Amino acid sequence: MFSDRNCPSLARKPRLFLLQACRGINLDDGVELMRDFDEVDALPILVPEYTVSPVPCFKDFCIVYATPPGCFAFRRPSEGSWFVKAFWDVVEKVDLSRVDFLRLATQVIHQVAFSFQSSADDPRIDAKKQSGCIYSMLTKDVYFTPKQDAN
Repeated sequence: MFSDRNCPSLARKPRLFLLQACRGINLDDGVELMRDFDEVDALPILVPEYTVSPVPCFKDFCIVYATPPGCFAFRRPSEGSWFVKAFWDVVEKVDLSRVDFLRLATQVIHQVAFSFQSSADDPRIDAKKQSGCIYSMLTKDVYFTPKQDAN
């Protein structure tokens, strides 16, 4: 529905979707981490520059889900969903003009994964975890900059 073909006015503009919803009934028990390991990243690989024409129909999309496919998304009646609360908390703490959208979404997923755990009387849904999922087809970094005053 939001492709370049269907919405030509959105061509070359990022389309960002944040979806707070269950995507199934599976629950995540989590796993205990014994310790944090430091690792060396792989050496950079030189990527040749090239141009492809026409461009893909679904470029410039980014969809951030509250949970992976098949999994349950949690919410607390007093505070709302873990995902939306974490998103709001992260947005309030960062300078949106200096942190790109994918970094922001990654920080949200980190906060949900490490700061939340279910608490319920029902042992089937007690002590469960949640982690978000990013599907990015962005072709450039996305920053939120304030609009310049028209005066």
